[in-house]
Amino acid sequence: MLLQLAGLGLVVIGSWLLVDDKAVNFLGIASDDKHGFKVAAAIVIVVGILSMLITFIGCWGALGQKTSCLNIVSLCLCFSH
Repeated sequence: MLLQLAGLGLVVIGSWLLVDDKAVNFLGIASDDKHGFKVAAAIVIVVGILSMLITFIGCWGALGQKTSCLNIVSLCLCFSH
């Protein structure tokens, strides 16, 4: 559940960075490369969504004792290292 909240936090922060033009000034980043900043914000959103999806599948598999869901999560953990 904690990792789901962390994933949600990444989605919220990435969305804020993508939508708010003043975020570049707030973080003290040079505003010359706004395209690269938007791409980085989109990557943060995608990572947050993937984190939320993997942790949801893991929780769902653990609660329902579904071994296929737990196998998916364990494969994701094996390939992430």
